[in-house]
Formats: sequence, structure tokens, C-alpha cells
Amino acid sequence: MSDVLKSAFSLLAFTRSMSDKMVSDFPADKATYQPSPTDNHAVWVLGHIAATDWWVASVLNVPGVNVPESYGTLFGGGSKPTGDAKAYPTLAEVTRVFNESRAALLKWYETAPASALSVDLSEKSNGFTTDPVDCLFKLSWHEGWHFGQLASVRKALGLANKLG
Repeated sequence: MSDVLKSAFSLLAFTRSMSDKMVSDFPADKATYQPSPTDNHAVWVLGHIAATDWWVASVLNVPGVNVPESYGTLFGGGSKPTGDAKAYPTLAEVTRVFNESRAALLKWYETAPASALSVDLSEKSNGFTTDPVDCLFKLSWHEGWHFGQLASVRKALGLANKLG
């Protein structure tokens, strides 16, 4: 494994450890709480990251990243969260998909040949990433961005700070 790939894996592992801390004690009955209608709630953030992993898997042709089809509509790019808990799967279900989608994606990266990691993805990803390794760095940024939003929701609920 190259040093750059090791760094990307390390950053992604750190990002996910922080994300896990932020949802570890999140109250299930507040999973769709929005301090304002424009805030992204816990279920949406988790579902959105899982949907993004599925999208990345489709760009990379990675098998085994199984995300329910409904996640595209509920959590994909351009979707807007609602505070209606009945509109979403449970926090536990979305957390399971969140973890399984990332594990399947990382499994592919761990065994992918070097030739698969140097493919130009600029066009296929609509400019999101340049190649599969760069994509890992972008996934870290993307997850950190959305979990930063969730930090504000945690604060509004009076939950303990998990970032410091």
C-alpha cells in the first residue's frame, strides 16, 4: 500500500471514529430533530453518507456496497430532510447501513490493484474526485462537513460535545 493510500485510510479512519462518537449516544427519539427546517438531522446525515458511499461504489464499479434504493431519494444529493420521523428508516437501521456501506467500500480499496487506484475519475465523478485515492480524501472531507452540521444539532439538544 502506498504512503498516500495509507494517509487517506488514516484520515478516513479518524473521520469515522469522530462520526461514530457523535452518533453513539444520539437519542433515537430525536433522530429527526431539526433546530430549524434547514438543518440536517442525524438520520439524514447518516443516510446521506451511506448514499454517497453507494454513489462512489457505482463510480468505481465496486461490488457489494448495498444501500436500499430508497436512500437515493431520501438522502441523495439534492434531497432535503424533514422532521417527520415516519418518512425515514429508524436511526438503528440507517446506522447499520452507514457502517456496512463504508466497510464494503474499504474492503475493495484494501484489495484493489494499483492499476484500479490510478484511474482518472474526473469526468465520471462530475469533478468530485480525480482518482480513487483522491476520492478517499474527499469522502473524509464530506463526512466531516456533514458531521459538523450534526454537531450543531447535538448542541441544540444539549448533548455532550464529542469533538474535544
